[in-house]
Amino acid sequence: MVRLILVRHASTILSEAGRYQGVVDFPLSSRGIDEARALGGRLDSLEIETLWSSDLRRARQTAALAFPGRSVRLDPRLRELHFGAFDGSTYEENLRRFEGSFSEWLKDPRSTDPPGGESLGELEARVGAWLAEVAHGPVALRDPLHVGVTHGGVIRVAVALTRGIGFDRVRPLSVPPCTGVEIDLSSFMAATR
Repeated sequence: MVRLILVRHASTILSEAGRYQGVVDFPLSSRGIDEARALGGRLDSLEIETLWSSDLRRARQTAALAFPGRSVRLDPRLRELHFGAFDGSTYEENLRRFEGSFSEWLKDPRSTDPPGGESLGELEARVGAWLAEVAHGPVALRDPLHVGVTHGGVIRVAVALTRGIGFDRVRPLSVPPCTGVEIDLSSFMAATR
């Protein structure tokens, strides 16, 4: 059985301020650096076959601090949703600046894209392709464990895809910085053969 743990990156000044950060490429804050180091202490006993990371700086830094000296496979498919015009602003700021389009996107992210951003369908397609690669890729160990350092939206989409449920069911899932979520790939593997 292939095991997968997806970990949300550590804190940045944008996440601490409650701002959408999507593809805005900020480094970790001082709190985030401490969180990433503590994450490594919690996971250092795991025998990880492959360590993956989003190519955005906050995820790369988290992976490097949590797993020093380990080889990391960077993959842009693990990037957060591109929030377009909503990136860098808080919920309240987006409501004021983009009242109609922001409200519509919140109500139905499947049918409404952020202005200049990425659709939920595009995020699902790239995360699904990455999950299929992990699930069906060559396996060197009997029970391999893969870890991916990524973003909250990617984790929610991965949970929805692997459980065969709609995104609306996982959207409220809280994924704090440096939280790991184990993903069950067994039914996903069968469905994508």
